[in-house]
Order: sequence, then C-alpha cells, then structure tokens
Amino acid sequence: MTDKEERKPRLFDLDGAFDARVAEYLRKKKNKYTEEEWEDAVAELYKKFGQTRIESLGGTPVEYYARMSSDELAAVTRAHFARKVPVDGFLRAALEEPRGRGVLLSLLEGGEAERLFALELLGEDREAYPAYLALFERTDSAAVQGRLAEIFAADADGVADDLLAIYRRGNKKEEIADILSRCLSPREEIFSLLLEDFRRAEGASAEACAERLGRYGDVRALPEIERKAALSETGYLAWRAMRLAAEALGGKLPERDFSKDEEYVALAREEEKRRREQEEALQKE
Repeated sequence: MTDKEERKPRLFDLDGAFDARVAEYLRKKKNKYTEEEWEDAVAELYKKFGQTRIESLGGTPVEYYARMSSDELAAVTRAHFARKVPVDGFLRAALEEPRGRGVLLSLLEGGEAERLFALELLGEDREAYPAYLALFERTDSAAVQGRLAEIFAADADGVADDLLAIYRRGNKKEEIADILSRCLSPREEIFSLLLEDFRRAEGASAEACAERLGRYGDVRALPEIERKAALSETGYLAWRAMRLAAEALGGKLPERDFSKDEEYVALAREEEKRRREQEEALQKE
C-alpha cells in the first residue's frame, strides 16, 4: 500500500451512527419529554456526539474533518455522493469553513446532487456568480436552474448585465426574462425586452409575460396590455393575468363575456365540483 493510499480519507455514515444512538436513547426515555424538549435534547446529543472520540475515526467527528486538507475534503465529499452516503453535519460544517469554499466551487462541475448541495451551502455568494452564470447557461437540470434563478432573483439588478448577455446569445430567454422582471432599477432595455415578449406571446406564455410586466412596474406597458386583453383570441386565463398586471400598474380592464370560452367553462366546472365536494364533506361531519 502506498503512502497516498494510506492517507486516503475513509468514508463514514456518521449521521447514521448518530441516529442509531439516538434511537436507543429515545427508547429508554420514551414519554419523558415533550416534542419540543426532544428537539432540544437531540440537538444537544448531536453536539456531544461531535466531541466524542470514535476509535475508527482516530478522534472525534469534528477532529476527523478538521485534520483534512482541502484535497482530502474534496475527495471524501465526492465519495459521499458517489456512494450515495448522506453528507453528515460535521462534514457540512467543515465545508462551510473558508478552506471548504474551493471544494464547493468544484462541486458545481459535478452531478445534479453535488451541484444542488454546493448551491445550498454557497448561497448568494457574489464571488461565486461567474461560476453560477456559466452553469445557468449550460445546465439542463430544472432543479439546478431553478435554484440558480432563485439566487439571481434576489439580486436581479446585480446580475442584470450578465443575464442580458446570455439572453442576447439566445439562451434561457424565458427564465432570464422572469428574473429581469424583478429588477428594481428601471432600464429601457429590460422594459423593451419584456414588452416585446408580451406582444409575441400566446396562451399560457401570454399569462407569464403579463405577470412579468405587472411585476416590473412600468406604466408604459398599460396600453399594450389593454390592447391585447381586448382581442377576441385572448382566452380567459390570459385575460385574467392581464387584468392583474393592469391593476398592478394602476389601470383597470373592462369586463368581457367569457361564458362561451372553453377555459372559463372548464374552470367554472372545476370550481363547482370542488364546492359540491366541500358541501358533502361538511354534511358527513
């Protein structure tokens, strides 16, 4: 065996080991505490477990990870995902330290589970935005894309220029439009983009585009919303979204007769069905 193999970190399911200890503890202390007291007790037990020496680790769980270099942390973290062993709280805490930041950034190049884990720990780390933006543009994972969109939406003005560059390349246009609609600082390019998307949109897409205009808050969109809402081909659901957008901008759409609209009729039937079910449930009580 080489020195490198000897130094290779071993993989442990520490949370699994802790759960086994807690299960035995709970069995012995059954009915002794309230649910809230149990939560406090488990938290305290986990803290003590982290300071308990375990022979197979050669120290405590906290010490086991504290002794690792960044490369060793990266290796053991990837092994957890490769072997589908849950990342325990002690490893997570080590990765949240400054020395773990590089490890988390490297996980953005891994599989979906690794990427989501890294995004969870890195969060709204602006220094990670270049890596985030590159990942956002190329990922096919709805979960990863959704998490990145949440992060960007919280700082829409800060990433607007970068997202506009991706939009101009023809990538993730709908997702980017949704994020840009959350910008607080008015920009002509963003307004024009949102308005043009709305003009071209049909059906469910028109609903989303109308919602974005209402959220963005530029009253200049009102005439276009009113025009499109009046078109005979605009169905009930799209019209309803346009009405809400118009109201958000301080306007009001005139009522329309949708009694023969398929979407309106289907929605009315569904609402009537739910009403009857609720009445029947109340009668049985």
